[in-house]
Amino acid sequence: MSPIDAINTAKTLVAAEPDKAKAMLLEILNQHPEYHDGWALLADTHKRLKEHEQQQSALKQYEMILLV
Repeated sequence: MSPIDAINTAKTLVAAEPDKAKAMLLEILNQHPEYHDGWALLADTHKRLKEHEQQQSALKQYEMILLV
């Protein structure tokens, strides 16, 4: 599965299974940190899980990629 396909799969999981989406996104972004959409989705996933520090960290990564 390509990183983009995996991110799209994670999008469908966020609402129903945020823990599963989080695990998938962390795996993808560990291997492909350049996918800014993945970081934005991970931030949203952390927000749903009430993981505010992790949400802020993911948002920082997202913003850094956009600035490059």
